[in-house]
This record gives sequence, structure tokens and C-alpha cells, in this order.
Amino acid sequence: MAGARERQRGWQLLGQVLVKRGLLTQEQLATAFERQRRGAQRLGRVLVELNMISETALLECLAQQFDKPLMSEEELASLEPAVVRILPEETARLNMIIAIERSARQLVVATADPLNVLALDEVRRVTGLDVDFRIAPVAAIQAAIQRHYRAVSVERDDDTVREELGLTVVPAIGAEDAVDLKQLRTQADDPPVVKLVNYMLTRAASDGASDIHVEPFEDRTLIRYRIDGLLYELLEVPRPLHLAVVSRLKIISRLDIAERRLPQDGSFSARVEDTEIDFRVSTLPSIHGEKIVLRLLLKEAVVRHYTLESLGFDPDQLTLFRDAIRRPWGMILMTGPTGSGKSTTLHTALKAIKSPRKNIVTVEDPVEYRQPGIQQVQVKSEIGFDFARSLRAILRQDPDVIMIGEIRDNETAQIAVRAALTGHLV
Repeated sequence: MAGARERQRGWQLLGQVLVKRGLLTQEQLATAFERQRRGAQRLGRVLVELNMISETALLECLAQQFDKPLMSEEELASLEPAVVRILPEETARLNMIIAIERSARQLVVATADPLNVLALDEVRRVTGLDVDFRIAPVAAIQAAIQRHYRAVSVERDDDTVREELGLTVVPAIGAEDAVDLKQLRTQADDPPVVKLVNYMLTRAASDGASDIHVEPFEDRTLIRYRIDGLLYELLEVPRPLHLAVVSRLKIISRLDIAERRLPQDGSFSARVEDTEIDFRVSTLPSIHGEKIVLRLLLKEAVVRHYTLESLGFDPDQLTLFRDAIRRPWGMILMTGPTGSGKSTTLHTALKAIKSPRKNIVTVEDPVEYRQPGIQQVQVKSEIGFDFARSLRAILRQDPDVIMIGEIRDNETAQIAVRAALTGHLV
């Protein structure tokens, strides 16, 4: 209880700490105290909701008060699965806490609320260990819980899934350089192979994966999927199944199953759990056979699921972004690695600003999300209809807002800048 009293004294001083750091005035603090008295929230949360301080500033002050490190989302993404397992998933989700370190008699957890004594006591009761804590943003903890407990779940039921799919009953089909195509088509349609592919697609869609990797190795085939930028193992299947699985994916993607020496690109659409999904498929020959990567494109995801508030912006960043997308002209440049959410962010922004009074046009390759009320243009480089040519055509269509999927060359960049300087929002 001594630790709890120390935390409570620290919390009582939070307002004064913020005032001393110049992040808050006495008048703002009085307003926050009045708001706090009318509800049951903690002072820090009230200050954030009133936009008096950012969540980052709050966490930095808490870290300073309690002399604890402030953890980043990147640090929480690289935790040891064995450590995460120490804390039951239900306890982690209920208390918004995740285990990060383990010593002989102590468990260290990440929390955004170091004053939640009941949560820390619950961790102590469930694990039987002494508990220490570090501080991290709520969004980072939520993402870490989703990422790590999903990975643990996949690892736990891997053998069960293989048994349910009946994967061990499919016979080997021989060397890959001398395969009977008729036999290959037959095995691609075998129930275990069909069930495996269906399971793979459904599981990836329901878990929010952006990509699926089917990877051949000397003694096995590994199926992984990418979630929030990181790859997780979904399933390991017997090596003799590899050609049949690849052939199944090629057949539904309308690719040539006989060609295994050259890369191929294809696509197909499927409805998974009432959601229409486009799958972009690419093959790559390797020394152990063909590797296949599937990119999942949820056509209606932006319309049905995403809002600006759900994208993870800090409150101050969200305000700046809203102001930028509501301007009548100018340029917003979105950069980041593949799969980081650029297209999702841009389409969510278009959803937020579209109206019958605006002519919004996008030019993309490919068109990942379908939005009603917006004209969307697909680039076709093979016939010379590239980004630059499509932009020149769009500028003759009286646009108010133009979304450019990629700026690949100087000409496209020049046209985009000219458009932004002549009364268009790009």
C-alpha cells in the first residue's frame, strides 16, 4: 500500500508539474479540476480530452514523476512471445497492460495509467510475481496486445488447424520439374488443398492482414501473413503439398500453372465474412519452388470501417491534418514504406471531405478502395496511360480535389505542383 500512496501523491502533483513545465496555466488547471469533479475521470485524461495538453506531454510528465522509461510502439512490437504469454490475454485486454520483461520473481508490464493500482494488483494476483511498470501510450499498448496475442494464438493452434484441414492425407506429387499437369489440376481441387487455401484467405482477412506469403523451403512450406507491418507465422504445411497449393492459387488467379520458371502476376476477388476483397497475386521462382505473395485490398474498408479518429493520430496532429484537407488548394504529401497505411489515410481523408459540392478525382495503380461519390481512375501503363497523362486529362475535368496514388517521375511531380498552385487541393 505504500507504493499506492506514493503514486497517489505523485498524481496529486501532476497539475503543478505541468504548470511548472509551462504546459498548462493555473486557469486551465482550475478548469480541468472543475471538469474532473463532475465526472470520474483522472486529471490527465481530462486535460487530454480538453485539448489542453497532448497525450505525449502527459506521458512524458508521468514518466518523469515516477522515474520510469517511456516506451515506444517499436519497442512494444519486439517483445518476446514467452514473456507475453505470462499474462493471460483476458487480463491484458481488460486492464490495457502487456508484459514486457520477466526476471526470477518480478514481471515488468507496460501501462498508460500507473495510478491504476487495481490493475497492477490483478497482474500480481494472476501471475504470483512482484510487478513493476513502464509507461507507454494507450494506442501502442492496444496495438501490441493485438499483435502479440494474435501471434501467440496462431502458434498455439497450429497443429490443431493442420489436423482439421486434413493436410497429412494428401500424397506427394513428385519432382517439380516433371509434373503431370492433369494430376496437378486434380490435386489442386482436392478438398484438403481447397480447405487450406480457403482457411488461409479467411484467416488473413479476419485478422486484418495486408499480405500473405506462401514460402517454400527444403523440408516444409511456411505460410505467413503481415499485420501492422510485421510478418507472423500462420501455418506450416507438409512440403509435398506446395505445388498443389501454388496451383490452386494460380488457377483462381487465372495464371498459367505450367509456367514455373518466370514470375507471373494475377488477381481474383472473393467475399470473406460479408466483405468484398481483391487479392493481387505475384509469383517468384526460387531454388525450392515458387513463392507466392497475395496482397489483400479491401474495396469497402474505408467506407465501412475507417474514420480519421480511428487512424491513430494524436489529437494535435489530427487537428492539423483536418485543417490541411479542408483547405481549398495546396498539396498534402504522404510518404512511408509499403503497407504503412498511406492509401488508407488518403482515402479516409477523402471520405471526410467529400460532398455534392466538390469534384474529387483519384488516379491510382491499383485502385485499392472503392468510394461512392468519387471518380477513380486506374493507370494503364501498358497502353501509355500513366500518372502524368492521366493528370493532364483530369485537370481538364474541372476538379476540386485530386488524389495521386504515386509520384513516380519528374513530369508527374511538376504537374502535381502546378495543380496545387492553381486552385486545386492535391
